[in-house]
Amino acid sequence: MTCGLHYEHDSGEERGGWGRRGRGRGGNVHMFWHSNSTRRLEDLEEQMRKVVRDFQALELEWENAYDKLRSMMQRVAKRAEIAEKAAEAADATTIVPQGEDGKPIILSPRQRIIQAQIAERRRMMGGKP
Repeated sequence: MTCGLHYEHDSGEERGGWGRRGRGRGGNVHMFWHSNSTRRLEDLEEQMRKVVRDFQALELEWENAYDKLRSMMQRVAKRAEIAEKAAEAADATTIVPQGEDGKPIILSPRQRIIQAQIAERRRMMGGKP
């Protein structure tokens, strides 16, 4: 691959020029051009190797994140299943107490005690029960 002109005299003597064989002014140009293109090629190869390494690291990071997410989702699903089974079992065995008017009482035992205390105070003060 030459980047310039090269010519010889009839006597076989070389003149300067841009060819590989020239030892004159232009003889070193090819050497620098070759060195520059080789350096550029090596830089491109190194950049490509870096891109490949970065891509592989990113793939590995994504696989690890996906595995963690999948295992967390499995744990959540298992907990939800256990909670659902416990709720079904509790619903089957729980008797809902009925109030005076036939409506179910949805207050906890502590809330019922507090409500009874409030009702008692109202009665003592002459208010509504």
